[in-house]
Amino acid sequence: MAIGIQDFEQLIQNHYFNVDKKKFIKEWWESGNAVTLLSLSFANVKEFDYVETRQSMNGILENIYNKNIFLLDDELLTENEKTYFRSVTSDMEETAAIMENHLCNIQRGQ
Repeated sequence: MAIGIQDFEQLIQNHYFNVDKKKFIKEWWESGNAVTLLSLSFANVKEFDYVETRQSMNGILENIYNKNIFLLDDELLTENEKTYFRSVTSDMEETAAIMENHLCNIQRGQ
């Protein structure tokens, strides 16, 4: 099974299969859940070494945070969360990424 291939020609030629998620998305949308975890794809990251790969992945995260910068203007985030939010950049260190995982665990009550 291949993951992250978006080219139908490549899927067909290599005898891969495609999982259609439209029904899942429709059910999710109609469920009205307060919290939903969605996966994040790094399928387009095609670097040759660890440092460049990490930087590309961090860049994807930075773009997501930049699209949601409005959250800093609201009272939804604590000051610590706002500080972390501002620290997410393409060149952030691994400790910041580890903190991301820790914050997610806290929010899930683990």
